[in-house]
Amino acid sequence: MVKFHICIDNKNDVQENLRWHLDNREVTDNGAVQGELSFESIAALETIKRSITVDPPMPAYTMARVVRLSVSRWVKENKTRASSEFNLLESFERVFRAELATLAAKKIRYTVVTFLNIAQRHIKGLGPLIVQGYELRFPSWRALGHQKAEDLFKLVYYNSLVIDKKPAILDYRPEDNVNYWVRKHDFSPVSIEVETFSVDAAVSIAENRLNLWRAALNLSFYPINLIGQPTVCRFLPSPVCAVFDQDGKLVPNLFYPVKHYDYQTQDITQENIRAAIKTIENFNKAKPGSLAEFAVDLVRMYQEALDCTDYSTAYLALWQALEALTLNKPGKSTQVDKRLATLLNPNPRFRSALTVLVSSRNKLVHSGFFPDEGEELVRILAIFVYDSICKLFDLSKSLSDKDELEFYYRYASLGNTDLTRERKLNTKYSTAKRKVLNFILNQRKK
Repeated sequence: MVKFHICIDNKNDVQENLRWHLDNREVTDNGAVQGELSFESIAALETIKRSITVDPPMPAYTMARVVRLSVSRWVKENKTRASSEFNLLESFERVFRAELATLAAKKIRYTVVTFLNIAQRHIKGLGPLIVQGYELRFPSWRALGHQKAEDLFKLVYYNSLVIDKKPAILDYRPEDNVNYWVRKHDFSPVSIEVETFSVDAAVSIAENRLNLWRAALNLSFYPINLIGQPTVCRFLPSPVCAVFDQDGKLVPNLFYPVKHYDYQTQDITQENIRAAIKTIENFNKAKPGSLAEFAVDLVRMYQEALDCTDYSTAYLALWQALEALTLNKPGKSTQVDKRLATLLNPNPRFRSALTVLVSSRNKLVHSGFFPDEGEELVRILAIFVYDSICKLFDLSKSLSDKDELEFYYRYASLGNTDLTRERKLNTKYSTAKRKVLNFILNQRKK
């Protein structure tokens, strides 16, 4: 059973909002907790939810449900108790822990099936791939099971008529068989088995690992090769995500990406696939709190930016990745381009391009202006982020964490004389600082 650890911040705010629920909700004769749906009730629940940290984390939808059930149960208990003297936080935390225990006890195994816009002939025979503790499988359509695939596509088709979401994968007619569909679209199934406490948790875990695999595949292509692509991303989010329970039955909820994509089947070489697998192996080796783990988090940000269908949104998302990568502090936007120059040591054309990128970012943030032909700005910025992430993974072989990266940014632009002088100084961070200074000096000797 999962053991959850919880931490409640902003305790005064939580108590105030718990008290609001206690004062404004009633328990009916049949034991149901009722109250008017209002701005106050929604805001009170959201404040409570945002003040609670749960480890291991759970999907936002699941967290919201647990908080909602806990508040209702807590109100019911305290409305019916004989004494009005009780500690709000202690009693709520007890109820919240009980709801988490109930959730953890319901843990079952799910199979999440997603689809990647990659020609199946390129990954034929690709064995199971471990991505951060979970196994991705790449079954053929035949191995997936004819009836399972038929049931899936029928459900997708009929649901699409109701929700009016029709990406390429939904171009399926009930009279067609799976083989016809595969020849037409050539998506490849990716399945992940997940043992967890809810369907949405299973989908969240599976999508997280699939997104890292997509990121590794996208990282195997240098961004300059994105020119001519309909989006800045080759391998797109799965157009639909289906979940099968432990009995092999399709769960009647399908999950769709929020955005609409122009799916095109992608070709990929075996060299790219080998590079992507090597990248995944590096992801798996990243230790908690290490610089490598930080780099993996940046890869996620990079992939999320590539998934944006609007160029101005993609531009801001890529810029956020750069700000995180350069350990930028609020109010110090000029630090990004200086640290990026330290990290990449770009040639004059890169430096002038960086000046243009900074100017475009400022116009977008402060006036909302982004040029109609801004597509190339996004691609150029993607190159900067790509190169920076690759450099960060390289640095992670020698630097331990973000503290050492901070020292690297401070001192890598200094001359050898200044570095040698700094190395002799005693500071609070002398050990880490001396390590980084020695690393910089040794790099220059090579």
